This record gives sequence, structure tokens and C-alpha cells, in this order.
Amino acid sequence: MKKVLSVLILILISVQQVHAADEVDNLDTGEEVVAVVGAVAGGGGALTAISALGVSGLGVTGVTSGLAGIGSLVGGGMAAGLAVTAAAPIVGAVVFYGAYKLLKN
Repeated sequence: MKKVLSVLILILISVQQVHAADEVDNLDTGEEVVAVVGAVAGGGGALTAISALGVSGLGVTGVTSGLAGIGSLVGGGMAAGLAVTAAAPIVGAVVFYGAYKLLKN
């Protein structure tokens, strides 16, 4: 429960930062919020994959074995898993933003 609460607090902080930055740029607030939500979803999916593909838990052993498991899916090791995992929030943000723009028009 504490982890879920922490994630919700991080989302709220991110959304507040987006609203503060909205005065500086010309992006629609909805676009920014959707991109932040997509990035959080991608990060959450990456964290879930790390936990599921490795030793249970998110300690050192769990994270390294999870990254190695993800890396093995793309033909590499732990470094490849780290690259794939690091890209997940970016991909999530792009997908959510693209879907928002598509549905908005």
C-alpha cells in the first residue's frame, strides 16, 4: 500500500510541475498531463517486468536478475535489459501523447 501511495504522490507532483511549466511553453496542459501519465505507466510496467522476470523482490538480486531476464528477451544481458527498461517510460509517454493527439482531432 505504501508503494501505491508513493506512486500517486509522484504523479501528483509531476502533474503540478506540468501545470507550472505550462505558463512557459505553448503545449496544451492536457498533452503534458497525458505524456506524464504515459511515462509513469511505462515506468510502472518496466518495474513490474523487472520484478516478474527475476528473483522475487526488488533487492539487488531481484533487480539484476530481472534486468538480465529482460535483456535475454532481446538477445543480450543485463546491460541490454537496462537499455530496454530505461526506454519504457519514453515509449509510454510517446504512445499516450500520440493517442491523445489522434483522439483529440
